[in-house]
Amino acid sequence: MDRSSRGQVDPFIVMDMVEQASRLEAAGQRIIHLEIGQPGTPAPLGARQVLTKQLNTQSLGYSVSLGLPELRRGIAELYRRWYGVD
Repeated sequence: MDRSSRGQVDPFIVMDMVEQASRLEAAGQRIIHLEIGQPGTPAPLGARQVLTKQLNTQSLGYSVSLGLPELRRGIAELYRRWYGVD
């Protein structure tokens, strides 16, 4: 009987990155996990409320090519606080 080769899938890069992140965490590095996964909790209520309002009042489409100014400012502020960069 021939066996299926479907179970013999090589690991993909995300799994390599998860392993590397685990090693760095074990060595005391602070890691912000943004990899694959399935959330175990719903989105925060505030985020859902804003999304509902926006869906009901705004036209849908692409965002600004360079990113939303308010979001860019927020990310820049986070990097300034965490990493001391401007």
